[in-house]
Amino acid sequence: MLVFYMGSSDVLGMSTGLGADAWIAYLVGLLTALPLLLILARLVQLTPGMDLYAMLDYTLGKWLATIVSILYFCYFITMAAMVRGYYGTFVQLTSLPHTPLVVILLLFFAVCAYLAKSGVETLGKWSTLWGVAAISAAVLLTLLAIPSMRLENLLPIAASGEGAIVREGSRFAFLPFGEAVVMLALLGRLDRQASPYKLFFLGASLAAGFFVLTFLRDAAVLGGGSMDTLRYPFFQAAGVLQIGSGLARIEALVTLPVILTGLTKVAVCLIAAAGAARRILGLMEGDSVLVPIALFSLGLSVILFGNLTALSAFPNLHLRVALLFQIVIPVILWLIAEGKRLRKPVLAKE
Repeated sequence: MLVFYMGSSDVLGMSTGLGADAWIAYLVGLLTALPLLLILARLVQLTPGMDLYAMLDYTLGKWLATIVSILYFCYFITMAAMVRGYYGTFVQLTSLPHTPLVVILLLFFAVCAYLAKSGVETLGKWSTLWGVAAISAAVLLTLLAIPSMRLENLLPIAASGEGAIVREGSRFAFLPFGEAVVMLALLGRLDRQASPYKLFFLGASLAAGFFVLTFLRDAAVLGGGSMDTLRYPFFQAAGVLQIGSGLARIEALVTLPVILTGLTKVAVCLIAAAGAARRILGLMEGDSVLVPIALFSLGLSVILFGNLTALSAFPNLHLRVALLFQIVIPVILWLIAEGKRLRKPVLAKE
């Protein structure tokens, strides 16, 4: 969950208009998202042994579940394409300006398809390893940045106004915290002894802490005004730091962890989309649909998110669509599952 959140495009430093106050909006976003996370955790508890598509069958019935599965397939595959597009553009603009974007996206396709085909358990082990590596890199970068930090760059606090902070916090509640709905597609084999509440709340809390601390680090180095004017402030903050006598620059220390967490998130979305495709087509778990789906997602990245204009415009559209997938449908599933639980306990499939 932590690596999934860390792979959000917001980590790249999307402009919030709040200057140095964006860290407060992250905390507001977490608090706003807590009711949704509570509903998702309760839904998992009510339907043990079921993934998202089994939940749809259990609560909505076969035909309506198929229609909703098609909608979720479109949502998950578009999310994968969007995240890949953000990270591909980032690499092109910062490191490979003369390389066509499609070449970078093809390389990302290979990595994401490999991670997704490795399976949920392997992806979980990879995420544990890479999560530790990414956090360690962030801590090391913070330690190196201490001499360049200025407390006055973070002052005054909450100068943007309560209204602006709350509005931006509401956006963070959807992106990235509300995207936890994707994880429902992977939780069919969740350990019966594991607490879904800890899973959702701990992951989101750790991610919020990571966002806040890295933002404060970058803002203390660059200044609050630069956090909205620079395209990738975290990369720019790393660029002003040097090791030793000033001969070694450390952008790679922050770039590689960010890219790999983003590709891990894409892999999670591909696995979720593949589950939807199997449900729609009536395929068994062993039937490989991941590679065709990954190729389809690659095509969407090139067509829909191949330029900065499209990437800048899509978040506003995404927020409108996310309401259906992150709140409306999960709440309906939760209410129906609660009603069925009152009448008859759920027996998980063997």
